[in-house]
Amino acid sequence: MKSRAGMEALVNDQATQDLDVLLIQEPSITSYQTYVNHRLWYTYQPIHQDDNFRKRSLIYVNKRISTSAHRQIACNHPDVTAIKIWNGERQILVFSVYIEPIDLHHVHEIQSMQATLNEIEVTIEEQTRNRTTPTSIIIAGDFNRHHPAWSSSYVYASVMAHAEELVNFIHAQGLFSCLPSGTPTYWSLSRPGQRSTIDLTLTNTPDSMVKCELYKDNFASDHCATYSEWDIQVEQRAETIPRRAYKRAEWAKIGDMIHSHLAGLPKIQTAEELDQAVKILIDRTTAAISKHIPMAKPSPYSKRWFTPELKTQLREVNKSRRKYQRSCARNGRHHPWTAELHKAWRIKRRNWTRQLEKVKAADWKDFLDQATSQTVWRATPYMKKNDAFANLPPLRVGDHEVTDNHDKARVLLETFFPPTRQPQPECIVPPKEIPWEPVTEQEITKTLQRMKKRTAPGEDGIPMLVWFQIWPYISSIVTSIFTASIDLGYYPRQWKMAKIVVLRKPGKSDYTSAAAYRSISLLNTLGKLLEAVVARRLSYYAEKYELLPDTQFGGRPGRTTEQALLVLANAIDQAWLRGHQIAGQWGTRVVGDHRSNPASTMEQVGVTELIEDSEAVIYTDASEKHSKLGAAVVMVDRGGRPQRTWQIGIGPASDWTVHAAELIAIYHAVEAIYQERVNRRRDKNYTIVSDSQSAIEAIANPSNKPGQAIVHRILDRISTFRDRRIKFRLHWIPGHSGIEGNEWADRLAKQAVTSEKQHRFGRLVSTSKRTARKNIQKEWQEEWKASQKGQHLKRIDEGLPARRAFRLYRQLTRHRTYLMIQMRTGHSWLAPHSRRFKFTDDDRCVCGVIETVVHVLMDCPRLWQARQELRAQVGGTLGCTASMLGGTPRNGQGKVGNGGIKWKIINAVLEFAEASGRFKSRAPPVRPRDHDRPQRG
Repeated sequence: MKSRAGMEALVNDQATQDLDVLLIQEPSITSYQTYVNHRLWYTYQPIHQDDNFRKRSLIYVNKRISTSAHRQIACNHPDVTAIKIWNGERQILVFSVYIEPIDLHHVHEIQSMQATLNEIEVTIEEQTRNRTTPTSIIIAGDFNRHHPAWSSSYVYASVMAHAEELVNFIHAQGLFSCLPSGTPTYWSLSRPGQRSTIDLTLTNTPDSMVKCELYKDNFASDHCATYSEWDIQVEQRAETIPRRAYKRAEWAKIGDMIHSHLAGLPKIQTAEELDQAVKILIDRTTAAISKHIPMAKPSPYSKRWFTPELKTQLREVNKSRRKYQRSCARNGRHHPWTAELHKAWRIKRRNWTRQLEKVKAADWKDFLDQATSQTVWRATPYMKKNDAFANLPPLRVGDHEVTDNHDKARVLLETFFPPTRQPQPECIVPPKEIPWEPVTEQEITKTLQRMKKRTAPGEDGIPMLVWFQIWPYISSIVTSIFTASIDLGYYPRQWKMAKIVVLRKPGKSDYTSAAAYRSISLLNTLGKLLEAVVARRLSYYAEKYELLPDTQFGGRPGRTTEQALLVLANAIDQAWLRGHQIAGQWGTRVVGDHRSNPASTMEQVGVTELIEDSEAVIYTDASEKHSKLGAAVVMVDRGGRPQRTWQIGIGPASDWTVHAAELIAIYHAVEAIYQERVNRRRDKNYTIVSDSQSAIEAIANPSNKPGQAIVHRILDRISTFRDRRIKFRLHWIPGHSGIEGNEWADRLAKQAVTSEKQHRFGRLVSTSKRTARKNIQKEWQEEWKASQKGQHLKRIDEGLPARRAFRLYRQLTRHRTYLMIQMRTGHSWLAPHSRRFKFTDDDRCVCGVIETVVHVLMDCPRLWQARQELRAQVGGTLGCTASMLGGTPRNGQGKVGNGGIKWKIINAVLEFAEASGRFKSRAPPVRPRDHDRPQRG
């Protein structure tokens, strides 16, 4: 089937989805050297590897048939594809064959097809050797040979001689023709009425055939498709469970239903109770999902662009073809009415082919036009050659070939998970045990918020999105399950079960080896959440207790590949300075992004409570004044009397932030506690009180945010408190709420404001970056204002350069970005541009005025009706080009405004521009080649 449109129609037709096997000859091929692929069929092509020969046969096997019941077999010819289908009673060898047609200009010369037939014979012999079960042979295809045994019209002797090899092959293999003799299978498009029988279906077991006839549809091909049914039962694949439409979920009802069923869950004390609790949670969640989330309804077509209208138009083409064929039979091929019907058929066929190409191209263009900066990368897979529709072939293990799916799974599991050696215990001194703090609900919540919501679920079919949405209803239950799992040292049985997906490793030469595949394990999402919580905790302990060497960069928070390279570069420089020679070996390292976990003493952050049991309370605060920062620390006794005070000058606001100043104040408070404990050597309870939630949160959850050097100095000092038996707490209180100690700290912090730095910490990296960005922005603005380019854009947006323009374009689709850039820059498809590039001879609008952006938006009388609709949406803004195009005009005081983007006005203007048709390309149309256009499925 040379027609690409015909191939697209064939694989997208709902009727063909009920078939089991499709045998194709002369399939269309793309510039990526791929065939039409889709999600419903496995694709088999000839195994012949010589690129000098085009492969002209193909077999599709419906994915409804289990892969344990079919596989490709070797037949080393570019025009033959062979597969084997089997059940417990027999095997069926199926061949899709194409034979080169006879060159009628050299009909008396030898034009042999024996090489093709010999390869088929060799394949049959290899597959039937030493077999006790019966073998059925089905050979079908385009043989391009004429013989009275199957042709209805007269066959010349010189033409019939070329079919002798095929006739001898049929007799040697004991084959029979399935179609009634004389059934025309080819109707010429160029010669009205000319028909012949060149497509054959042959078998050695005609008794197993139910029927064989011409198919009702030929998909605009000049060959008629042959339909055959066989009395053979093969193993079917288990029915695929459809996905659920989570966008239509009623999360409140789901949460209430789960919470009501789990309200009386008893306390977990044993591993059996833990397994039972997890099972109940999963079962109740699954039941609630089934009740309140409907199933998604996938498109009945394999590809979204294949619309019902295309199918209706194809029916009209087939109807016209049948009228023409009936006229040939009744009136003859040379009758005027037959010629007229043939012409009508060809016109409808051509119109349908062009419409299919147009719809497909429009769908692809719409896909790109609607793509945003976040979704445009989804187009990348359609531009690549891939084998996503390839089947897993039989696997070789030594001299044995594995074909059954269960045996394949066993071989792959043994390859992916080889047996491990038992660890050899060593007589070593066990290290000091690190105290483990209970997992908190807040800790699990923060971990859940960082998890990807759309990852593939495990065997239970529950994605992470579900736990995220119903978390307020099940948070306490999940926390108790996680706590019990850690306390019991037992991982629930249901979480240990994984669904393993097997993927091909790209670029491998032999895919019959299990080593040519890799696995992806789809685990239970709730179990993955527990693993993420523990991973964060272990990462925190590794950093806190210095369990990793300083040279370890991979998998550590706050350490990047850039830092590792800088360390390496420094080592090389030092070696060179000492006169040494350098030899390096590169390895692969993966740098993780694991976050740390709060220390036990910080878990009550943010809770205001009375401080009655503390012998000393320390208040901290920071303040900013005149672009300068200061901090203060006030220590009071149990009676509220100040004992000691500290004032710290932080420095200019260009180098520091209030957040960093609050952290520095807390650091000095912690240092004051340490120094007092060292000097007095008496046990004492301390409480540090701060009114900065951000500072306390930074200490409780260290991350890659500004001020981490200060945070880690605080944590390092706090880690020594446990060894010295210092009882320490950190509390938050609301600022300026009348608490006397906090008011003292605030007054002292304001007095300490100075531009001089009175602490040991270096300048913040974030402020250095901010200063550099400001300098770059300033230099950019000066350069832009001094430039003579972009005058049209400068009149529209006087606030440039600014990130506002980036925010504007980022929210638009590709097509609307295309329109907005034209109107804002003036480089558009209006008449002056077309004349400049010699697409037209005139630079004037149809109304006679020079066609500019302002003229189109505000003045052109031909767009009066559309402009009235625009005026109704934008109101008085219609007279301001800058406001209409997302610019920043000057306000009443002559200053450039900096308001938000008015999306209602922007969208109205873009709809007007699109409706006007003035900004479309006016270049001469270039019709794209079909095989160069990527396909979507």
